[in-house]
Amino acid sequence: MADHTTLEAARPGAAHSGQGARRDRNRDAVVSATVDLLTEGVARPLGAHVAERAGVSVRSVFRYFADLDELVLAAIPEYIARHDDVIRFVPSARTTPLDERVAHWVRTRHRGYGVFGRVLLDLARRSDLSPGLRRFVEELRCEAISNLALQFAPELSPLDDAGRAVTLAALHSATTLEVWTTLLDLHGLDEAGTVAAMQRLVRGALGTPRGH
Repeated sequence: MADHTTLEAARPGAAHSGQGARRDRNRDAVVSATVDLLTEGVARPLGAHVAERAGVSVRSVFRYFADLDELVLAAIPEYIARHDDVIRFVPSARTTPLDERVAHWVRTRHRGYGVFGRVLLDLARRSDLSPGLRRFVEELRCEAISNLALQFAPELSPLDDAGRAVTLAALHSATTLEVWTTLLDLHGLDEAGTVAAMQRLVRGALGTPRGH
């Protein structure tokens, strides 16, 4: 008499189920390998590098994902989760002095850019060619503006709609990834200088001098 295991294997669909589980494991390995490469600063991992890291064939990588952009988009949620303690922004209390709120915003942006800035810059450059990447970049922009509205609510609340929109645009522009890379790469500022410059830009956007 066949044992239970043999009977299970003989059932229609059992082999299919096993293949599906293996496919899921391989797909997860590909995503995890991509996250590892992104974390190591490889902004656009090649299929061959991902395959080698995941222990699968290059053909398998592109069996699970149509192209590299789709693969990177699939890896981003795990990438963000892995670095959540660095990337996440928690707005300050409204009663926190402005200088402290400015410093908190800038430090968080600087810290986050240090983790994923180069990767995000590459995604932004390719976003015109990929609707998925374009949506992701736009979601990040909207999230940043929402956080700015919370972080600087005391300064924004007295403004009319037009003034608030202009100030939020200026605040967002003051600490974009492009500004961060310009300060580092073009002006050659060190970490402290980059943070100080971004803080000055934020205070300028608010029209409020230091110490207020």
